[in-house]
Amino acid sequence: MTEILPGGRTWIASLESAPFPWRGAPGQRCSEVLLHAGAALRPGEDFAVVLWLHGQRATLRRDVLAGPAAAAQLDASGVPAVLIAPQLAYDARDSCPGKLEEAGGMARLLDEAAERLGALAGIDPGAARRAEVVIVAFSGGYRAAASCLVRGGRPVRSALLLDAIYARERWFAGWLLADPARSLVVIYGASSAPGTEALARALALGGAPVRRGLPARGDPGTAGGGAWLARVPTEHGAIPALGPPLRPLAALLPALLGDRRAREK
Repeated sequence: MTEILPGGRTWIASLESAPFPWRGAPGQRCSEVLLHAGAALRPGEDFAVVLWLHGQRATLRRDVLAGPAAAAQLDASGVPAVLIAPQLAYDARDSCPGKLEEAGGMARLLDEAAERLGALAGIDPGAARRAEVVIVAFSGGYRAAASCLVRGGRPVRSALLLDAIYARERWFAGWLLADPARSLVVIYGASSAPGTEALARALALGGAPVRRGLPARGDPGTAGGGAWLARVPTEHGAIPALGPPLRPLAALLPALLGDRRAREK
């Protein structure tokens, strides 16, 4: 089943490879995945895949589409990309990643989503499989993010964590230390400060660059390699929308990924 949302470029689809249902969480049954074809997509051009992993007590409509307006942020970034946002534990105080905890779980989700986007938006599934992947995680989405980075089955060069390091610091550090070209941007408040500082110590011990602040927002590809850590005073639940920077995905995606259209000229 697929629901077309207003605007004609956003869908909520039921996918077999969605995180749930899953044997480890029999109470979770929702198999919905949000799919969005970004406004900057052009036929025949390279594009990126942005995987958005929400926090606890969340639903796709209320806490991905409406609250932080993830699809609108992607459009505002100007980067040609598609957004894939799976429903994790539905409206529950639970960070369980479901099938994304399994080896190759992210790859299976992205492959099925690519096939569905091919049918819905004419996007080449093969190009989607070859596309660069960026992971964006908020709060309780950290468990899914860590699993996807370490054993998701697809290479990931950059990640944006929004007040989202509560555990698995060694997973994030190990992923970043394994390749000096990888980039991790962390915007955090008081609640995830202990985990973020533990990550900073692990990265420093491993010799990875750790910068305080954010990459230049208007400069494609400036995230470079290593970690960027920025503490903000914003209330936890508002960080995915307000940052700062305001609308963090829109502001930082070019720095994380680079503007493909600019590089092709």
